[in-house]
Amino acid sequence: MRLPKLIFFNYRTLAKVLLFIIPLTILARVYWPDQPVEITFSALRWPAEILLTNQQDKNDIVDALKYVNELRQPGPPEKMALYKIAVQHGKEQINYLITEDGEYFTTEGTMILPSYRLREQVKVYLGKLERQSPYGQLLTWQDARQIFSRYTKGTVEDLDTGLRFNVQRRAGDYHADVQPLTSNDTEIMKEIYNGQWSWRRRAVIIEVGNTRLAASMSGYPHGAGAIRHNNFDGHFCIHFKDSTTHQSPNKTDLAHQIMVWKAAGRQPEMFKYAQPEKVAEVFLIAVSQHASDIALSTLVEEPKFNSEEFDIDIKKISNLSYELQKMDLQTNTLQVNLRIDYAGGPRNVKKELELKMVHSMGYWWKIDPRSITKIFAF
Repeated sequence: MRLPKLIFFNYRTLAKVLLFIIPLTILARVYWPDQPVEITFSALRWPAEILLTNQQDKNDIVDALKYVNELRQPGPPEKMALYKIAVQHGKEQINYLITEDGEYFTTEGTMILPSYRLREQVKVYLGKLERQSPYGQLLTWQDARQIFSRYTKGTVEDLDTGLRFNVQRRAGDYHADVQPLTSNDTEIMKEIYNGQWSWRRRAVIIEVGNTRLAASMSGYPHGAGAIRHNNFDGHFCIHFKDSTTHQSPNKTDLAHQIMVWKAAGRQPEMFKYAQPEKVAEVFLIAVSQHASDIALSTLVEEPKFNSEEFDIDIKKISNLSYELQKMDLQTNTLQVNLRIDYAGGPRNVKKELELKMVHSMGYWWKIDPRSITKIFAF
């Protein structure tokens, strides 16, 4: 019968090994410590970033992130995100995206459910980013009219050019009727419209005290004007979210509403769950308003349009009216009857357009850009 081998530990050898390993472990912690965690908050629609330096805040957020629950449903498209939290640990980085509505999701597209504690900690830093925003608050007309009340003075800032001029609200029940304060203000306003008054809508910010409101203006003088010596014959209109016109007090002006959303920096949300007919209308109105950035945002990203060439093409159209037909649900095509005036070219040109609509990511409708080229040819 074979006896099992007995294994004896040499305690002296074991002690030598431990005396060698323990100092190495200590040295590794000193010279190769754990990589620190870096947390960065950033705004995705304007240049603003905050790198956390408070160690306690870092620890609290890292701890709160441990209790985030993933939901078994896809998140919204990445373009819907307004803010990003980047958590860097060594070479590994995890990004969390946050929408205007407070939805959290990962860059992989997974919805997550943050704890109340995390929301409260994050809210502080998002507030700091928001204060650096160049955009205005998206307030309804009913709320905005309380801030920009009758005879209140404010400053209009054109979003695209950055030019600013001073105004006073004089009247208006369904939107604000406004006048430039001085002839210099009128001159700046006219410069925004390239030296020629126009009914075209522009995205603007109305600044009243420390409050910035998202709005839209049309730049044609009309009606009565009570401010003297401002070289402006009448008043012009400023619209806010859900404001209406004097002619149609029960219906919003879509061209103005598009610009209001742009002035709030929330263009993507404008298309959230919008029906294909609404997306087509936004595109056609954007073309008529020479708003190439908005028109491009309604198109599927591939194949891409050259934005500079598109801006040139869009300005060939001096006037455009349209009539939408019923959408073909089998082919996802939308028939549109157009009447177009071309700048320096033929006028009242009738065209039939067939827009190919694409349901992008199950979230919003977009237009296949190959189906719009007929608009610009004459």
